[in-house]
Amino acid sequence: MFSKTLLSILFFFASSLPTMASVVMQGNRVIYDASVSQKSIKFTNNDTFPYIVQVWVSDSEDKTSTARENTPFAVSPAIFKIIANQDQVINLLNTSAHKELDKEQIYYLHFTQVPSIIANERDKNKLVLIVNSVVKIFLRPADAVIPHDKMFDYINYTTSHNGSNCELLIHNNSPYYINSIQLTTTMRSASKNTALDMIAPLSTYSLRTSCINAGTKPEFSISYINDYGVVQQQILKEK
Repeated sequence: MFSKTLLSILFFFASSLPTMASVVMQGNRVIYDASVSQKSIKFTNNDTFPYIVQVWVSDSEDKTSTARENTPFAVSPAIFKIIANQDQVINLLNTSAHKELDKEQIYYLHFTQVPSIIANERDKNKLVLIVNSVVKIFLRPADAVIPHDKMFDYINYTTSHNGSNCELLIHNNSPYYINSIQLTTTMRSASKNTALDMIAPLSTYSLRTSCINAGTKPEFSISYINDYGVVQQQILKEK
């Protein structure tokens, strides 16, 4: 009983710390052209011993998720052994490459790594760290009317007043996700930062904000992560 409890705690601890991973994926997100049926993804083992890696795709970021039926993706190979200080390339297959999309879709690539145990050490007591990492897959329309680099031309904001409460509405009229992390509000010389969730395409994101006095014009800007994993900032236009 004690060993099972310890293993459960260890598994949870390791799964919640992806920075401990020795096997890493090239890049920190996958941008997938929806018209393409296959995309190669490379993994690297930075450790001095081999690992067994399992890869799957789900529609949930939950690290315990195993649901695969709600995604258009298959992985080949789904389980592989990667030796020390070597690379392994897998194929991410889009089973609905013929289907046209009117907006970007998001899925999650999970990969779990388990260290291989050397044959002459199998009878020894060992603590095995199982690490589960998750990265986003952005399935992007191939022929969207709005180019991705012009998406912020179609994103703006409005403010509304409801009694003593005020609300900021961010309108994402583009077919792409805003991989946002923070909203910065600047009024006069003061700035306020607020955590911001990812904003879905063709949607409106609402959050409570400070009421704006007549005669003042604040500036709202979004910090977001671009396709290369770099944090950038964009000033929002008022609608």
